[in-house]
Amino acid sequence: MNGLALPRLGRGPALLLALSLVLTVDLLYQLLAPAPQFHPDPTPIALAPATTTGPAFTPPPPANFAELDERPIFSPERKPLQSLTDFNVSEAGAPSNITLVGIIMGAGQQIAILKTGPGPAQNVSVGGEIDGWQVTRIESSYIVLHQDSTGQDVKLPLHFGDHAAGQPATQGPQTGTADGGPNRQ
Repeated sequence: MNGLALPRLGRGPALLLALSLVLTVDLLYQLLAPAPQFHPDPTPIALAPATTTGPAFTPPPPANFAELDERPIFSPERKPLQSLTDFNVSEAGAPSNITLVGIIMGAGQQIAILKTGPGPAQNVSVGGEIDGWQVTRIESSYIVLHQDSTGQDVKLPLHFGDHAAGQPATQGPQTGTADGGPNRQ
């Protein structure tokens, strides 16, 4: 034969060629065929009757949680935390009504959780004030408060890292030093 001779295809390539031709014809039909018209049902949809909600949630009174205050969950001794008013403060004008409840440190931010009396706790950062006292420093186990020329360190009531196993933790306020750190005796 003088012309172009087509190579003889094997069985596998011939099946792939046939499959691709079928898929091409199907794709062209889907692109060029007219789309069927959609006619929604004109009858209105019946809406479900409005449901009434139950009574509004009323949280239990705080007195129900008194046992949690009396036996703190994270205290190994499970004894109530003592506030600063339970200790004799020798320095005049010290913040006897401020209790350091906790300290949050992370991502370059330090927050002291302080409580004054029976009200809710307040979050205070360095530079913030509580009852006329300014928080000037926050460390992992204590904060430093200043009012006028008076400085006062307030430690966490239970700081677990400062005591050996079986020994009670140091509790209560400590008087600050000139450099703003706690007195270490």
